[in-house]
Amino acid sequence: MSRIELAHWYRGHKPGSELDVTDVELRELRRDGRVARVVDEPQVAAAEPVEATETARKRR
Repeated sequence: MSRIELAHWYRGHKPGSELDVTDVELRELRRDGRVARVVDEPQVAAAEPVEATETARKRR
């Protein structure tokens, strides 16, 4: 879940209100231009880099 600040009215919440929204809601609200800013977004763990193996290099 993310916390956002609204730029426009949404479901009875006035602009400037902060709401907790799901990832799907966040994507839709951004698409519609209703998000002023994301106040708090969950951190996604970065994937560890994968080293190329000798076999992968030889297949080219």
